[in-house]
Amino acid sequence: MDEFPTDGSLLDYFKFDRQDAMQVTWSHGANSKAQLAEALASDVHMLEADILLRGQGTPAQSDIPVMAHPPQTDSDNTFEEWLDAALESSKGLKLDFKSIGAVAPSLRVLRSSRVNRPVWLNADILPGPNTANPGVDSRDFLDTVNRAFPECTLSLGWTTGFYYDRENEGYTRRMVEEMHSYCKELSQPVTFPIRNSLLGLPGTMENLKWLLSQSERYTITVWTSVFDVHRIYDLVRCRNAFSHKRVYYDLPKQQEDDFLQAMQRHGSKVNPLSFFPLERRDALLLMWSHETNSREKLIEALQRKSNIIEADVVLGDQNQPIMAKPTDTDYDVTFEEWLSAIMAADHDVGMKLTFHTTEAVIPTMTILRQNMSKIDFPVIINADVLAPSYDSGQPLDPDIVFKATYELFPNGVTTSIQFKGITVEGGMTREMARNAHALAQRLSSPVTFTIPAAVAMTSWLNVKWLLEQSDTYTLTLTEGQINIDPIDLFTIRNDFDWGRILYDITTEKATQLVRMTETGGSLVNFFQASYKIYGRDALSVTWAHGVNDREAIEDAMGAYREITMLEADVDIRSDNVPVMSNDASVAGSDVMTLEEWLDIAKLRKQGIMLEFHSVNSVVPALEIFQRRHGDLRSPVMLKAKIPGLFSKETFIDPIVDMFPHVSIVFAMRPASPSEGYSRAQVEEISRMCANLTQVVTFSVDARHVRGSWDNLSWLLGQSPLYHLYIWAGWPEPETYSVDVTDLVFVRNNFDHSRVYYDVTPDIMEKFKMALN
Repeated sequence: MDEFPTDGSLLDYFKFDRQDAMQVTWSHGANSKAQLAEALASDVHMLEADILLRGQGTPAQSDIPVMAHPPQTDSDNTFEEWLDAALESSKGLKLDFKSIGAVAPSLRVLRSSRVNRPVWLNADILPGPNTANPGVDSRDFLDTVNRAFPECTLSLGWTTGFYYDRENEGYTRRMVEEMHSYCKELSQPVTFPIRNSLLGLPGTMENLKWLLSQSERYTITVWTSVFDVHRIYDLVRCRNAFSHKRVYYDLPKQQEDDFLQAMQRHGSKVNPLSFFPLERRDALLLMWSHETNSREKLIEALQRKSNIIEADVVLGDQNQPIMAKPTDTDYDVTFEEWLSAIMAADHDVGMKLTFHTTEAVIPTMTILRQNMSKIDFPVIINADVLAPSYDSGQPLDPDIVFKATYELFPNGVTTSIQFKGITVEGGMTREMARNAHALAQRLSSPVTFTIPAAVAMTSWLNVKWLLEQSDTYTLTLTEGQINIDPIDLFTIRNDFDWGRILYDITTEKATQLVRMTETGGSLVNFFQASYKIYGRDALSVTWAHGVNDREAIEDAMGAYREITMLEADVDIRSDNVPVMSNDASVAGSDVMTLEEWLDIAKLRKQGIMLEFHSVNSVVPALEIFQRRHGDLRSPVMLKAKIPGLFSKETFIDPIVDMFPHVSIVFAMRPASPSEGYSRAQVEEISRMCANLTQVVTFSVDARHVRGSWDNLSWLLGQSPLYHLYIWAGWPEPETYSVDVTDLVFVRNNFDHSRVYYDVTPDIMEKFKMALN
């Protein structure tokens, strides 16, 4: 490899075709040997890893730098080993120091190696927004770097936090001025890591502009904490506010995809999901206000800070658009007045307009055009432009409605295609879905299909087919005239990307559905929405086992970037207290109670799977879940050997009665070593599950899957809410043996979003090699 200065520009080193820092891609937490190997095999440009001293903060602390992120204090990878492997590649290096003590010994290793690519040295050296954490000592860090390895890019950040329950602070002028006071005399290039969720807060952009104006050596690197409330559109505004060569984006892959899509759209046609600050990539979190056709309803919607405000437009006297339906005999607000109130709102808001006549389109869009410079928020234009063959009504002409919309409002909108006269009885046929797709293909704007929820439920296969024709299509579910129960929407929600279904339903029903699917929904949907995994592939869901004590929890949480599910055991103590053990009778006095365990486990957006080992532990544990339901905001799976130690009456029925919003896991045992999972066995389980509305997961031994596939696939085919959890290698990896082509067979023959693979690292490595 050619020589390249370690303080050189990433854009020069990677020889991009344009000076755009967004092209640089990053690994995250490539600390362990397995994580590093995965990062090296990927196409990312930069290896990012964390360094601390072995045994950091413990009596066993040494002066050997190892690759780990707190609260972990050790690793299977020393920095020297990590660097040797990294230098075999052409990737750049970003080293994140988690303690000042690790800096000098690490830089000595770096100095003694022949490094011929960009090196970034990162530390949080000043306290920043929403935290009092002082970070690494600034003078000590800078003096050590300048003495031991000055030929680098310094990545100097603020410690930061994020609050869910109160207002957050952004990057203030005092913070950026203090940072500049440390950096102005430095000779190195400096990049400032900026927490994504704080970008859009008042003053942040202006203060960062000031900071970058102080030196051409300065850049910023936007990074994401997956636990924050994010707004994708803040990234777009950042992109538009700064030189493209001076802002790096270190984002999860799913968030990067959403950002790229939002970049291509003006604010008026951006996906509402990208426009509003949301805890997850989940359109169900948006709040709607419906039929705000009166002044009173409009004011109420603005006061409750609705995200999307919906109204109807018709043509009134003197060719003036008014807010009303054709059947209304009176009105008290014109469209111009209504729009003025929307634009003057003191919070972020989007709007949805429904046209009932073509005559209202041009006058309405003319008013929108006159205010185009003020409209940097989502605009959805809805109309009945198609009709089913079983309805004799006349839909609006889409060529008139949408042609006028595009010509008069060139910034663009989201087009909502709706069927006039669609009914539950008639449903959405495949022919209707094809017609909707054909129309959407002719349009130049983003498209959402607005369908009554009751129709979508009865015609889901055709609706799903329609959505699968383009990754840009979304679905808007409305209540219509038919009352719906949130439980009825549960299957749809679990069977599709949460980011592509909008719910134009009452806030009360949306809240119920959120509650049901946060703890009891599909794992892939939840973790995709939380930016923990990319796409809807259950192979990306990872598991930590035997997380029964504090040390195991902290280890798993320290590896939060790679671990999505925590597995633990529950038994009952003699005093009727649920404890974290697979056998309470032999557990020591220091065994954690379930209450204590939840106090720690609730801190991260990782899911939990708890296996019960005694019938008497179930009801006391469920009573704790009832009390602690507010703490549980991520997937909860409850597992038991059923049929076997447990029965429907001792496990399933108490869950349904006491805490139903969970996933129920059947720990299935083979009927015999030779027979595997028999037809009689799966039919018995199917009868137990017949009336369940929960996600049900069947836990099976990988050694018996291929031979039992006809029976298992029959069982999975009984409901779209049925999932498969395949385990291999646990708990005796030394003696366990499985043919990984059996796993490949399952992968090739079933929905990737419904099969989880909890296998030992060596089996996973062989499995992935076989897939490739």
